[in-house]
Amino acid sequence: FFSSLQAGNFFLFSFFMSAELKERKPKSDLGSLKETNNTNMGTEERLFFLKTREKDREIVCWRGILVWTLSTVFFFMLFLLILFLYLISRTPLTEEDLQQCRENEFQPNSDVVQLTDLNYFELTSQKDTSWLIELYSPLCSHCKRMKHAWEETATNLKEQGGFFKVGRVDCKCEIPVCRPFALRNYPGIYLIENGEIIQYDSKRRTKESFISWAKQVSSRYQNLGFET
Repeated sequence: FFSSLQAGNFFLFSFFMSAELKERKPKSDLGSLKETNNTNMGTEERLFFLKTREKDREIVCWRGILVWTLSTVFFFMLFLLILFLYLISRTPLTEEDLQQCRENEFQPNSDVVQLTDLNYFELTSQKDTSWLIELYSPLCSHCKRMKHAWEETATNLKEQGGFFKVGRVDCKCEIPVCRPFALRNYPGIYLIENGEIIQYDSKRRTKESFISWAKQVSSRYQNLGFET
């Protein structure tokens, strides 16, 4: 980051210097160096001309240094702001915040099990169980649009005998659960059974596609001789 910052500042400094010198050249050169060697120009005039040109260059140089300094300060402050926002987003929730977060997402009448750090590892690690898991964020628009289809999936699988259990994890609250998945985009759909994790990679987000996919990739479902 700082290498890019210095390169950007150097570019700004060089651009400013070249622009300033180009702008001031007609005012100070007065016919280029040949006029300074003209025998018709007196010694005092030549000295005055050289001093004026040197003064102009010095002014331009100091202005360039000022531009470089201000841009460095600006980008450094921007970096600190981004770093601060990042650290704030990574700050662990307090117990009160975590409890409130879980209460906001809990739906007692839903067939979808709300998994948290308190029950996720225990439930999904049980032998001979198959879990369809959704990792989501409350702010994710795709997750909101998929919510109804996920509820239907849970209800339908429950009516079929409950071979597959359906759950969801709020990644805003349950960071320890979601971190190992290294999920970049929400929602994330997974099948978890007997220590194996399989990710749903289709763009279709319907009840039919979820159920069909789970039955096709589940080794437990295939080994028990169910028809797909």
